[in-house]
Amino acid sequence: MHLKSLERFDFDSVMLPHNYCQMQIASYAADFGKLIRLCRGRDVAVQTFQSIARRPVGKGPRKYNMYFYEPLESHEAIEKSVHWAMGLPDCFVITAGDMHFVPTTLRSAERFKERPSDEEMNSLVHQYGIRQVFK
Repeated sequence: MHLKSLERFDFDSVMLPHNYCQMQIASYAADFGKLIRLCRGRDVAVQTFQSIARRPVGKGPRKYNMYFYEPLESHEAIEKSVHWAMGLPDCFVITAGDMHFVPTTLRSAERFKERPSDEEMNSLVHQYGIRQVFK
């Protein structure tokens, strides 16, 4: 949809989900790559969100102020997920909508040095039961 929108309008920025699990969907990753190339060519800022998404929101009562996903809660998992998202050059990460996660996300961002490996992220996925929010 962003690609179609950018054909019609001269937006200054786009915002879309970007996390390890979501990027394992081949069609999403391909469309994401096309959008990134277009944005870079047109000097359009790319804002990414859902870096700390753990799984789609369940049917029970919500614990946090998140509408589409349940977040990761452990400091280690949040930090690795934020670092992975920050590994995308020339883009920036939006914090989760629930203020509970802002301090941990900001501290993680301050410590960013490099993107964790696929092996580290796959281990995180299995350890925390991370699933794609959108299919």
